[in-house]
Amino acid sequence: MRARPSAYERLEAAFDRAAVLRSVHGLLGWDSYVALPVGATMARGRQNAALLAVIDEALAAPELPDLIEEAEASEADPWRRANLREMRRDLTLRAATPVALSARLAEAASGCEMAWREAKAAADFSKVRTSFEATVAAARALARARGQALGLTAFDALIEPFDPGVRSQTLLGRMESAAAELAPLRAVGRANGASADFQTRVLQPDALLSAARAVATLLHYDDAAGRLDACAQPFFMDDNPEDVRIGLRLTPGPVIPMVLGLIHEIGHARHERGGPVAFRRQPVGRPRSAAIQESQALILQDIVGRSEVFWHRAGPAICSALDLPPSFLPPDAVADSLTRIGPSATRTMGDEISYALHIILRCRIERALIEGDIEVVDLPAAWNAEAERLFGAPPVDDAMGCLQDIHWYRALFGYFPSYAMGQWAAASFVQAAEHKHPDFWSAPSGLDELAAWLRQNVHAHGSSLPVEALMMEATGGPLGPGAFLARVARVYG
Repeated sequence: MRARPSAYERLEAAFDRAAVLRSVHGLLGWDSYVALPVGATMARGRQNAALLAVIDEALAAPELPDLIEEAEASEADPWRRANLREMRRDLTLRAATPVALSARLAEAASGCEMAWREAKAAADFSKVRTSFEATVAAARALARARGQALGLTAFDALIEPFDPGVRSQTLLGRMESAAAELAPLRAVGRANGASADFQTRVLQPDALLSAARAVATLLHYDDAAGRLDACAQPFFMDDNPEDVRIGLRLTPGPVIPMVLGLIHEIGHARHERGGPVAFRRQPVGRPRSAAIQESQALILQDIVGRSEVFWHRAGPAICSALDLPPSFLPPDAVADSLTRIGPSATRTMGDEISYALHIILRCRIERALIEGDIEVVDLPAAWNAEAERLFGAPPVDDAMGCLQDIHWYRALFGYFPSYAMGQWAAASFVQAAEHKHPDFWSAPSGLDELAAWLRQNVHAHGSSLPVEALMMEATGGPLGPGAFLARVARVYG
């Protein structure tokens, strides 16, 4: 006779099922980015809302908290105990977030995302304003409810699922202090010179996709567990380490921006794939925080991708794929162009200093928007004023301004702070790896050694360690902007 499953085994089964359902939700998201017909938008909104309700209901079973209590009293394995801790955190967040409000937000965001695409193409915020007002109203309601349950401000309640324990007042204070050091660096940094052929030559989508595949192969992106597709905004499909699809913006243009966007997403995919295999569909098997997740993407995009050693390998691979002479992408010239202070109208195309300032702009506005200090109708003017304050000039239009990122229009509120902390963590991780392997940037195998160090010291931990413990173990210090500020001063100053 088969023994009755233990409390831990019953919990593991419940969270395994929820993880599978979340992977289905991720697949719906991939389809929305890549292939969804415009006329199916409302239907997709209903599908998302219904599926999220099923996931919430699966983890709202009344016996789960008691099972956690029972399992905690008997489990001695450290990974299982860490999994129980993460299960408890998950259930606490879910209990604080009314299912009806989650469904309302998911449905509003589905229509808003499609309206954003039209609005961005037309550089006209008015085309998404009505949809966005509904999305913001739903996000505010959810944030208030969760905040009241957890004793948090509305904005902190939205940050909590992504970066547990982070409080916006403290974080934004540190970001503002960092900005005070970044602004002078931006003013004295090396300016761009005359544009080279690789910066101006327009490549068509088919050629860009060929280049992307060459770089993906170089970085060991596993196409048996993923794929590359064209979409309006770069992304990777998370919530399923066995299926890490990447979307790329393949509009006609130079090759370098596409490559940086691609390797950013490959950094995410590596982190997702590199977690503890035995716990892949358990809370402890996931990345501990969005900041750590973003750090892995920014290591590739901003540190590896701006290095000469990377372009010594990527340049020939791209040129071969495009049937161009190797002289088209000279490694020293490409790396030099990527470590100069460039145009900063957009977040993703700016240098690292401008990128950090862009995140500050978004965090200031997002907190004001969620906490009701500004209304949706005021968003373009608020964005333009902040851009002028930080960069000396407002954007040329809404597409380059408040419509620049998809995040808010698909209800991804509370995420932008993760990019700031991700920059800080990225610099700290690489600094620690350099101490262990001083020849990273000179050895032919240096990039592979860095990838192996990250798998061992970051990815493999999943959520077994809280962020501060992970940072201390991997780098010997807490999460903060020090290593990042030192890096940009050295590279751009």
